[in-house]
Amino acid sequence: MEKGTARHETGSLQEPEEDAAAEPFRTVRIRKDPPESEKTGELRYWCNRFHDLGLAPVFRGRSMGNLSFRIREGENAFVITASGLALKQDLAGEAFVSVYGTADGGKAVLAGGTGTPSSESLLHFHVYEARKDVMAIFHGHSREILKKADLLGLPATETAEPFGSMELVRSVLGVLGNHSFLILRKHGFLSLGRTMREAGERAEAVLSRAGSLEERMTEGT
Repeated sequence: MEKGTARHETGSLQEPEEDAAAEPFRTVRIRKDPPESEKTGELRYWCNRFHDLGLAPVFRGRSMGNLSFRIREGENAFVITASGLALKQDLAGEAFVSVYGTADGGKAVLAGGTGTPSSESLLHFHVYEARKDVMAIFHGHSREILKKADLLGLPATETAEPFGSMELVRSVLGVLGNHSFLILRKHGFLSLGRTMREAGERAEAVLSRAGSLEERMTEGT
């Protein structure tokens, strides 16, 4: 097991009921034009793919998940899905928001575009800041993965923290190390990659492993 890995009983990893009204930070809009990048097309593809795979399940009309890519190597600015999206939609330019940094001790996010940055923008920012090798962060939710996390030997945060909070950020940074896939205790997962394809295919592979394990366990009963 890699350094920083936390092991928990499988049954303790569950999805939380999130408060859709929570506002973990305020948005300071420094640009109004939507992100302009050829990479947004690829991000749109992976949003739809996560929906199709059930890795961003819809809750109260919104998808539980957020995906991003780093704009330029060596910088922490990134493009992320806007808050309140259903990822199965035909996502137009306003579905994506640029995040350039934070202010006011992390209580504000500096953004560009017309949408509201995802509630997990602080988490994405700090992971990009800590891991210069990471160029894409895909955050999803999967009961199948969470239920089999311990048996699959997946690293997990020590504690369950409120989504969008600095407590969640600190819990992730505490076990992040060089991991490329991480369970957020009682919440979801992060899949990291040097490219969006790598982050997306890594999540697909873990989901496949969880499904195969479930089949073997069912056959053995």
